[in-house]
Amino acid sequence: MEGKRKYFVLILFLLLALMIFAFANPIVEESTDFTDNNKGTEEVEKPEVIIDTEKEDEDINYIPVVRPVQPVQKEETTEDKKEEVKEEIDTTYEDALAAVEYAEATYKAEDVKKAKELVNKVTDTTKKGELEDRLAEVEAGIEVMELIKELEYQVGKATEREDINTAKDYRDDNEVAKKLEALTNEDVKEALQERLDKVSKILDDETAPVVNIKNNEAFKEDVTITVEDDNEFYMYLSKDGEEAEKVENNHKTTGEGIYTLTVVDKALNETTIRFVVDGTAPVFKDLENTKHYDEFTVEVEDISEVTIMISKDGEEEKEIANNTKVTEEGTYKITATDEAGNTTTYWVAIDNTAPTIERTSEEEYPTLDQTVTVKDKFLTKVTVEGPELEGTYTREDFTVGEKNENFAIEFNFTKEGTYTITATDKKGLTTTETFTIDKTAPVINGFEKYKYWYNTNIKPELIETNIESYTLNGEEYDGSEITEDGHYVLIAKDKAGYETEVKFAIDQTAPTITEVENNKFYNTTVKPVIKDENLAYVTINKLPYIPGTPIFLYGKYELVAYDKAGNSTKVNFTIDNIKPKILLLDRIE
Repeated sequence: MEGKRKYFVLILFLLLALMIFAFANPIVEESTDFTDNNKGTEEVEKPEVIIDTEKEDEDINYIPVVRPVQPVQKEETTEDKKEEVKEEIDTTYEDALAAVEYAEATYKAEDVKKAKELVNKVTDTTKKGELEDRLAEVEAGIEVMELIKELEYQVGKATEREDINTAKDYRDDNEVAKKLEALTNEDVKEALQERLDKVSKILDDETAPVVNIKNNEAFKEDVTITVEDDNEFYMYLSKDGEEAEKVENNHKTTGEGIYTLTVVDKALNETTIRFVVDGTAPVFKDLENTKHYDEFTVEVEDISEVTIMISKDGEEEKEIANNTKVTEEGTYKITATDEAGNTTTYWVAIDNTAPTIERTSEEEYPTLDQTVTVKDKFLTKVTVEGPELEGTYTREDFTVGEKNENFAIEFNFTKEGTYTITATDKKGLTTTETFTIDKTAPVINGFEKYKYWYNTNIKPELIETNIESYTLNGEEYDGSEITEDGHYVLIAKDKAGYETEVKFAIDQTAPTITEVENNKFYNTTVKPVIKDENLAYVTINKLPYIPGTPIFLYGKYELVAYDKAGNSTKVNFTIDNIKPKILLLDRIE
């Protein structure tokens, strides 16, 4: 029994010691809410300000956000506990002040709302009023910040100038500048003013970007594009209607072409210009300088607009449209000038009248001397082939662009023989006159250069190898020998478009002579019949003979028929229509 009592006393002693230890070392819970009463603690240091520089949008600057660091709690001592038991400390004002300071640091509506709830609990009217004034300043700043934020949003999403004007009206209607000026927090005011100035620079910009190139201006060489604007701008350049590309300021063009430049600034003011880089003179299509035509169309090619001036036979110039057709005969001066001032001048003429050849007699075989006069407005060359005055006569004083009155040259031919006169004008129109002066008997001469008829097989020789087509009478031709009689048109065309045409005929059949036979005697009148499609002439005893003319005179005859190819048929016959006489002689005995 005694042992049990000792054991019980020992247990009580341990319990008492444990209680004393507990009172001497109370457990203190750590508080994480800086708005608690903080009973039994010493005065807490003000929260450290942390600046959050992260942006919600890289194009929008926001006011720095400050957040308080939670106060560090001190362990309560036994004495603090005792003090707490003795008296409750009123921290309403301190809590409200901390919340106001936090709202001033964050400038967030939810923090202002929490601070208001705590400020409403403050019983000291003077202190409460001061805190309310401070919160009102924060609310005013938040309002300005939200207005500026909305302005930045509207500008950021604007796609046309009307959107900018709407944002500008929003700023003015809400008196953002006036409300910002009323703020007293200089740090906040400065930060918001910087943002407002940035967005207002865009809103108040009503001036389109200024480009150093005028609309429709033209240059002969590449040009550097310079743009000036108070705000940031973007440049888009297209060439010859291609898709526009974004370029930087001071961009230099790359070659000839028609350019379209569009410059848009941040305020969506836009400047669009068209300009030309053209160092090449205009080109006349399908026209050749100094050439003569039946008619022509003035078609000019150039990358820019052209002005075309034309004058006829030295008359006053007048402007015509591109692709104008000209048909009236005359000499024309045509000048094309493009936007860059590049100029091309052509002299061309319309001439559809071949030269005229006049002579004393129109007979093919005249028996008298011949005076020949060659005339043409654009006469350039006369070629004479024959027994006298043979040669080429050119008009060396021909000048492109002159009025060109009729030019004439005269020849006098007296010698017998065949003459061929060929007159050519500037355009290439040709007139040929062939005649034979024959004062005794007819003489027939053939000239290979002007020969049309052939009495042998023909095998044309094609020299050029760059041939596009080679046709004979419209059919493809392989260059083989041509043996059949007939009329032919041989055309060779090369790949460059040039064309050569040769017309000829083959006649290997001599004329036929009927109604009279070779080496036969006739005692009556004969009328030879001569047949040949290409009959040229007929002679009898070397004198001209008209087929079908009766032959009745006594004598020996040589009848020869010639065709145009030089084939001939000869028949020798005799007409003996005189009866023989019998003479009776007296017989001498």
